Amino acid sequence: MESQYRPLVSIIIPVYKVEDYIGKCIESLQNQTYSNLQIILIEDCSPDDSGQICDDYAAKDDRITVIHHERNMGVSKTRNDGLAIVKGEYIAFVDGDDYVAPSMIEDCLFTIQKEQVDVVVFDIGVLENGTIIPRHMDERHFVNIKSAYTALIEDKIPNYLCNKFFT
Repeated sequence: MESQYRPLVSIIIPVYKVEDYIGKCIESLQNQTYSNLQIILIEDCSPDDSGQICDDYAAKDDRITVIHHERNMGVSKTRNDGLAIVKGEYIAFVDGDDYVAPSMIEDCLFTIQKEQVDVVVFDIGVLENGTIIPRHMDERHFVNIKSAYTALIEDKIPNYLCNKFFT
């Protein structure tokens, strides 16, 4: 029987003041239909119990690595610290107060491999006052590199890291 190639996907999650959300975030990643994951949680000296929650999940799942900052470094440094230990062929970013669809990683892998692209950008929903508000990525902006750059500069594409999947 021929074995199927299953590349490692690294997911970087900055963690700061998200004790009410981080459990759901982690579980949405643990329960992906694609399981070959490196889940990197960078706890940025959060004053709440976020760090302990991360440690508790890591103790039960060897796909999870937790980095603890001794002082608050900010989200950019936190993400960069995650990038420094990435082992995966692909990278995704998720915020600590986000949760993702069960097939997000599998869908992104399928698209990035099928289309032979470096980045997949996808729709997201933002929870506002208990209602999920869709943020649609207009495909007309992704015809070529120039149209994508123009749309980013003109703020026609929401500039989130959490809706992109990179090779």
